[in-house]
Amino acid sequence: CKITELQGNSFPILGICQGFQLLAYLSVNYDSNALTRVHGNLRIVEPINFVSEGYLFHTLNPTQKEKLSKGNGLMYFNHNLAVTLNYFNTNIQMKNFWNLIATGITPQNEKFVSCF
Repeated sequence: CKITELQGNSFPILGICQGFQLLAYLSVNYDSNALTRVHGNLRIVEPINFVSEGYLFHTLNPTQKEKLSKGNGLMYFNHNLAVTLNYFNTNIQMKNFWNLIATGITPQNEKFVSCF
């Protein structure tokens, strides 16, 4: 992974649900503040806001991206913990390690990282 990255190539890492939470937690040296309780994201399809294209979504066509951005897609949230957008933007370790790809927002206006 590290050699591939140093050679200028992408090495995508996929973490879903608790895997995503674990990757976030590990990448900031076990900082317990990396994950914050969020509300309103249980068993609902939410829109996502694309911040950059990233490797994961680079093959989506404009119609697919539009559906995801409007909440008509596959982004099914069923969790209570998230990396808040504020934490991501203010934590140098996280910001330097991950590329922010997409964000989300809860019905209570809590902004969080959907994908990095």
